[in-house]
Amino acid sequence: MLVFQESLLSPEYRMRKHLLLFSFMCRAKDDAIFLGHRSLTNYVWVRPEDALNMNLDSHSKAAIKKYLEKVKKKSGTVTKGSNIKINIK
Repeated sequence: MLVFQESLLSPEYRMRKHLLLFSFMCRAKDDAIFLGHRSLTNYVWVRPEDALNMNLDSHSKAAIKKYLEKVKKKSGTVTKGSNIKINIK
């Protein structure tokens, strides 16, 4: 698990509820994506650095920053060409 976050009635989300947010770091075997939940309707593959410039909620940006910290700490640099999947509306 990359990061666990909590959101309490945040105006950033459509449904103002108490949310528990789990972000995971993993490797994909290929680019095939299955969007099995109705709240996940679209996505885009982007470089993590580019994702920080996208219109994302604060929790997603915090998870991306944590990802960049872990990758840099592990290898000393972020691998060029590394992409992450971002769920978009």
